Amino acid sequence: MAEKRNNADLEALESNVYIVLLNYNSWEDTNSCIDSLLRMDTQKFRIIVCDNASTNDSLNKIHKKIWELCKTNGIAYAYYENDTVSHRLVYVDGSVESGAKITLIENNENKGFSAGNNIGIQYALQDGNCQYIWLLNNDTEAHPHALSALLDMFHDNENLMMASSICCEFDERERIQCIGGHISHWTFNTKGIGQGVLYRDVRQVDLRSLSILAGPSVVIRARYFHEVHTYLDERYAFYFEEADLAKNIRDMGYDIQPCLDSVVYHRGGHSTSKKGMSFVAYHLTRSMFLYVIKFYPERVLFVLIYTIARAVFSSFKGNFSVAIARMKGMYDALTNQGER
Repeated sequence: MAEKRNNADLEALESNVYIVLLNYNSWEDTNSCIDSLLRMDTQKFRIIVCDNASTNDSLNKIHKKIWELCKTNGIAYAYYENDTVSHRLVYVDGSVESGAKITLIENNENKGFSAGNNIGIQYALQDGNCQYIWLLNNDTEAHPHALSALLDMFHDNENLMMASSICCEFDERERIQCIGGHISHWTFNTKGIGQGVLYRDVRQVDLRSLSILAGPSVVIRARYFHEVHTYLDERYAFYFEEADLAKNIRDMGYDIQPCLDSVVYHRGGHSTSKKGMSFVAYHLTRSMFLYVIKFYPERVLFVLIYTIARAVFSSFKGNFSVAIARMKGMYDALTNQGER
């Protein structure tokens, strides 16, 4: 891991960072993630938790957790309902005029990953001092130096618009889960980079083919959203949203880069993995087609034929539900429809 900085170095690098956590039925992960953030070596950030219309007791559990943190640590807390940030339900601590340390927003509908995060992004950008937005999966825990290492990288490269952490396995913390990935420009399959490598060998990994960053932990300069006058593309309910973001940023002439000294520990996609292979196949296929249609329309026919072939192959293997999901994902993308 990166060496811990002295206080003077951190003071110079600290910036106004908003961390956006999206929760759906996984309050234990979210609360654990918040604890890890409050243990980091820099604390000049604010946390926005967006609950994506959870169907369990997540909202209440997270609220109770933050309330306890308020009482214990004297931090400011704001709670909004109906995702418009128009109904102020709870204010704790007298310093909220300068901004709450933790904000909980109750989204009234689950519109997918991108739309859920956009609520947090819009809230963050209301603060004119916001310089960075950290989109962090709630099923992660941050290493104490995760944010300071990222800020150091941004400080050294003014052209850097998006950076990511190294994702290590949650239960085997010295082993890398993902550094980033590469998208084939023919099949548009994604191939991860760095899986299974020990973290101590991270600088030995060949990153020349890297075209997308590790989605569970990405930091974007706030000025990117001001320049493009938009947020995450909400047509991506799941998957490819980070690929879309990376492509837009690189096409604008800016850099994207993984930060080898920033580490988060990632449990895995709880909100999607529980729904099964058909769910994953549908959303991967649908999002892939949306990406191809948007950036590579001349290759849609080839990808269509390839997808049909994959569906037929899945049928031969007896995976009929996966085959149907792939075909439906393709159809819904081509007809601008979709499920969440």
